[in-house]
Amino acid sequence: MSTEGSGTAGPRGSGAIARGLFPPGNAAGGALVNRESEYRRLIDDVVAGRSAWFDCPQRYGVSTLINRACQDLRHWREPRMAIADCRLHSIHDTESFCVTMLEAMGQLASQVIRRANVLPDNVANLFTGVTKEIYLDVNHLQTIRLHPGERPLDTLLEVHTELDQMALQRGCRCVLIVRELQQLPALRSSKQLTQAMHSMIDSNRAFVWLMHGHNRSVMRSLFEGSKAPLHGRCRRFALRPINSETYSDYLGAAAQARWQCNIGVKAREMIVALTDRHPRWLNELCRRLWSADLPPVIQDVVNEWYALVDENRHVTGRELERLSPNQRAVLYCLAQTPTDKPRAKRFVARTRVSSASVGQAIRILEELDLICADAAGRWTVSDPVMQWSLHPRTDIVDEIYELGPDIRW
Repeated sequence: MSTEGSGTAGPRGSGAIARGLFPPGNAAGGALVNRESEYRRLIDDVVAGRSAWFDCPQRYGVSTLINRACQDLRHWREPRMAIADCRLHSIHDTESFCVTMLEAMGQLASQVIRRANVLPDNVANLFTGVTKEIYLDVNHLQTIRLHPGERPLDTLLEVHTELDQMALQRGCRCVLIVRELQQLPALRSSKQLTQAMHSMIDSNRAFVWLMHGHNRSVMRSLFEGSKAPLHGRCRRFALRPINSETYSDYLGAAAQARWQCNIGVKAREMIVALTDRHPRWLNELCRRLWSADLPPVIQDVVNEWYALVDENRHVTGRELERLSPNQRAVLYCLAQTPTDKPRAKRFVARTRVSSASVGQAIRILEELDLICADAAGRWTVSDPVMQWSLHPRTDIVDEIYELGPDIRW
């Protein structure tokens, strides 16, 4: 989401500079902060043929990491890479799932045989028995389209097997990025579809699957635990919060690039503390601050954060509408007082619902990714903007204000 800042434009335009330093979409170059170890590990996994699933909160930079790694892999890594996106956001049954997967398989097949050779005569001998055609994709490149036929799941499995063999023979690695995987368990045929994915991943020789979704609880139910349908098929790939010291250094360099001066230590601490080191909200807040004519002081940070929270209050409202009254009560109380003992008498009394209902609400709120357990085992609201919408953490602001004067480096 893009947020235009205020302030008079500089030589390049203050908004352009701010967006370059704190991009609204995928980060690139120096704007990809504190992800070097994850980047190197992902590169190594793909080259070694290891599939992975991503375990992290929403909007934590998974797409940015995958896109950068894949972009770099195309240029300088062997074996040759064929890369395709498979977005499952609109699937609703077996056929729609297979159609989406086959579209990605067709893109991979086009890259494996090299786009220049995607001609009717060359394609005719591929995927015997599968209806196929050639079309121009959004990049105006010739691409194979595969149709599911009367037995879509069988078609998908056959196409995958042949494509895997073809890629292996041609020395090509197929990277299939599966996004929005949290949609899968909601389907009636989810068991059948996860079994098919299990079979395809197990038979891989030239494929790498990179899978992520917007719901950590659902993702863990698919991959973690002995009863999980995809248990052991992919490595867990966790993304940690942005390191405070690393990001503080980046803010100093960004201030030099924008204003040719430094910003105060407390202003930096306030940015990191308010956003709880969440990549999306760090970028949103800093893009606003760096669009101004003058470097921010601590009160500027607080004011912009309150404005950001207020502008996103409608998102919080939509999330709350999905909850029952008991679930909302528990969520409000956790926003006010995080606890590692939600069924203790004191916390239950504050929620004004029964102990059993509190336990059930905790389970559902965790499944919806609205709460998580921190390092100390306390249940807290996952998203910092939702936290501040429900209950502003003025204690954080007061604590940083009390540390002393805001010194500029």
